[in-house]
Amino acid sequence: MVPWESMQELLDDVIVSMTKRMAGIDMERTSAGCPPDEGTVSALITEITGTDGFTLVYHADNALLLEIAQKMKRRPVEDADEVGEYTREYFNIICGHMISQLNRREKSSLRFSMPRYLPSPFYKTEKDQNAFVLHYQTPKGPAEIQGIYTNK
Repeated sequence: MVPWESMQELLDDVIVSMTKRMAGIDMERTSAGCPPDEGTVSALITEITGTDGFTLVYHADNALLLEIAQKMKRRPVEDADEVGEYTREYFNIICGHMISQLNRREKSSLRFSMPRYLPSPFYKTEKDQNAFVLHYQTPKGPAEIQGIYTNK
């Protein structure tokens, strides 16, 4: 089983670097959550399978996801469907980099499903002892990513 500490460190590096590279947005890791206002948050979700089973849920303020989509498209997005399309690709790239590095480092055989986009209002945090949460602040609003082991 991949240790949470190892995964958190790697995931943090990938999220910060890929968000900067793909969207030009600086994400600052914070120690405590600054939860977005309910009704202004969407989520990206993927299931990880293989050696371990866990779910990654990326909650982000809609303004942040809109900014990511527009930077990736290089022009304004047309509607919520485009926000979903571009942010799914953004999360897909993040997951791909993370899983690839974990597989090499841990000699595991993890795979992930195509991320799903759940538009707002979506904000649900569960206090789970088998979970970790990373919190971020950006100029466009807060974000958090939660990992939950599914077979622990």
